[in-house]
Amino acid sequence: KLLQQCGDVVFFLIQVPFRLPGGVKYIVDFEIFWANGEVTFEDVKGFETDTFKMKRKMVEELYAPVRIITS
Repeated sequence: KLLQQCGDVVFFLIQVPFRLPGGVKYIVDFEIFWANGEVTFEDVKGFETDTFKMKRKMVEELYAPVRIITS
């Protein structure tokens, strides 16, 4: 919200779902729309599990050019 207040971020969405094959759903924490026109997908993870890595790879392959940034 601080980045939005200073004008770097136009707006952001929270808990954005991606549908994957087999009825699987992956929810990314944030979709951020930057003032420069860039859109990023960001996930806050304390630890990257094997399941997360698999789902991230599936999202990035199926929804290219989407890339998920982790922090």
